[in-house]
Amino acid sequence: MYPTIHFFGAATTGGAGIAAQRLYESLQEYPAQFSFFTLQNFQPTPPTSWRKWTHKMSQSLYYHEVESYFSGRPVGLELFSPAKLPLPTPPKNLPQLFHLHWVNSLIDVPSFFSAIPHHIPIVWTLHDYNTFTGGCHYTNGCKNYESQCKNCPQLGTYQNGKLALEGQLAKYEALKDKNLHIITPTKWLQGIAEKSFVLQNAKSFQTISNGIDIDKFFPVDKSTAKKSLQLPENEFIICFGAEKLSTQRKGLHLLVQVLALLQQQNIKFHLLTFGKNHELPKANYTHTHLGEVNSVTLQRLMYAAADILVVPSLEDNQPLTCMEAQTCGTPVAAFAVGGLPEMIIDQHNGIVVPPFDLPTMAQGLVALAQSPTLCQKMGENARQYALKHYAAKSVAEKHWALYQQLL
Repeated sequence: MYPTIHFFGAATTGGAGIAAQRLYESLQEYPAQFSFFTLQNFQPTPPTSWRKWTHKMSQSLYYHEVESYFSGRPVGLELFSPAKLPLPTPPKNLPQLFHLHWVNSLIDVPSFFSAIPHHIPIVWTLHDYNTFTGGCHYTNGCKNYESQCKNCPQLGTYQNGKLALEGQLAKYEALKDKNLHIITPTKWLQGIAEKSFVLQNAKSFQTISNGIDIDKFFPVDKSTAKKSLQLPENEFIICFGAEKLSTQRKGLHLLVQVLALLQQQNIKFHLLTFGKNHELPKANYTHTHLGEVNSVTLQRLMYAAADILVVPSLEDNQPLTCMEAQTCGTPVAAFAVGGLPEMIIDQHNGIVVPPFDLPTMAQGLVALAQSPTLCQKMGENARQYALKHYAAKSVAEKHWALYQQLL
């Protein structure tokens, strides 16, 4: 009898969702019965007809209360996801192993984990901080997660901060006696998770990279790619993208300042962007925006056309754009924040500069713009690095070895 393994992830879109879906697909060759539960196929048990109205009112009141907590939040922050939902979400069937990913808005933490017996292994891949915070996904330097999430800086007022503390304590109570095993895609995030109050009783921590299909993401001839996307043939192509360009943490405002420095040095370049919420200040350099890019074929062309992908994040774990660009043979320039220094070897497969050092970032881009040969060599090194570290097959093997150990 094959073991049953249930994946849980709120969606199969976005960086975390795509990473989970790719792992799920790459594990299908192993002798197990895998199921993947998302918001589309995992819903709370519907209430009986006479209680439907009561439940609707409860949901409405709950979300109204949660929204009231957000009234004092600073501008530009991302999601803040409560640990509790208005309806319980116990798993309907118990597998022999759970593998959780990004599950916000999918599971009600107290009811979900209380339904899982202590002996069943729970593997949880962390894609950001949220598993061990009171609700934020990136902390912007706050370390309250190491003790208690009081006076939450992302909720504005002391009273509103109660939502963070209540959520953090709910997670701690739900997880403290479970057979919990934590995976992080980067050593950076593992080190942070190990210090957290919520996960102090986890049975194990380990780092396993997210995976990527190296047979779908591969280098394409640069000239062909530029022609296909109608990009200038003889200009230095700087690429930037995110699920939402307006997300402050992704650092578009910093890239704009770097580009201004390039112009001061008379560097001829073309900006190529992709993602939702296309909002760029007016500038006198040329620019192409591709919108949302969901086709692998278009992604290959986009990365191949780029001479460099710039990831100017303020905080980040293991950006999918960085993995995809490297696998397609495109070097990456980034600030030394989060897990990015683990992905980029400075001057080998890209550029890593001190956090938010805009002149040094500009200087690195100038050097690449003036040396196509160096840029090409970094791209070749990026592809080799990706083959060694991101290949979906080897990533799946590491997960399967962990499953066997736990089962």
